[in-house]
Amino acid sequence: MDQAGGIRGWKWLFLIEGAATIVSAGVGYYFLPNFPNTTKWLSDEERWLASARLAADDIGSAKGHGATEGHWASLKQCLGDWRTWVFVALFMLVTGSQTIQYFIPTLTNLVYKDPVLAQYMTAPIYCVAVVFILVIPFSSDLRNERGYHLAGSMGFGAVCFAVLIATQNRTVQYIFLCFGVGAIYASAPLALVWTSNVISWPAEKRAVTQAFVNACGNSASIYGAFLWPKNTAPKYTMGFSVTLAMLAACSLTAILMKFLVARYPYRITGGEEEAPSEVGQITPPYELEKNKGTSSHV
Repeated sequence: MDQAGGIRGWKWLFLIEGAATIVSAGVGYYFLPNFPNTTKWLSDEERWLASARLAADDIGSAKGHGATEGHWASLKQCLGDWRTWVFVALFMLVTGSQTIQYFIPTLTNLVYKDPVLAQYMTAPIYCVAVVFILVIPFSSDLRNERGYHLAGSMGFGAVCFAVLIATQNRTVQYIFLCFGVGAIYASAPLALVWTSNVISWPAEKRAVTQAFVNACGNSASIYGAFLWPKNTAPKYTMGFSVTLAMLAACSLTAILMKFLVARYPYRITGGEEEAPSEVGQITPPYELEKNKGTSSHV
């Protein structure tokens, strides 16, 4: 579409992608629910199940009532909680390593000299990433665990990048690039979901924390662009090495956070009850009735 309507092709790319985002946002406004009990297209049984899941996970207000904390008070709670800063560090390490996505076409061009073929060969990398994104978070949900999955995924990615640095065989590099990028992509949702699992109460603090962690993490786009300068081609040792360091640091930090969450759990006002497991399980109806009047928080 270069010069179509007198507009350069790269500008058309932004226009089309931006328009798609705006249209999706407009559709989502009408279809994305706020709370289970206000979602008209759910049946009564589905509303109850969704509310029960939220109650079991202690996520916000399961019944959809308004929260009790103000925005500034929630921000103060967010910034004053050491857990927030650990999750900021975790997510910044994940997104920092994820900046390799901007240079994947450059890296594939080292293997496939034809520019068009090099562009095509970026597709398998993202196909592998999709598999990783589906399998690892699914296992995390199935096993009711976040920290070790995040540590394992990033640790595996670190091994892949160590191989990328150690070898100059372009085919081997391409294969391990696929696996390394897949491990990174699978780690991003794990880090964010783990944040909401651990800092899940009160609802406003959880919302502010999620936004704060996400905002800090996406600052990686600022410094990540400087990790792959042209003068380091064709080995790009600096980019691979920094990414390897971030992957390893994230893996170790996740293990440390796993220990800290278990060692210093949240407690109910009065300090009488410890928080439940970091993910939470669905509570059967009879258990909800039996435990009515009690509460616990992740």
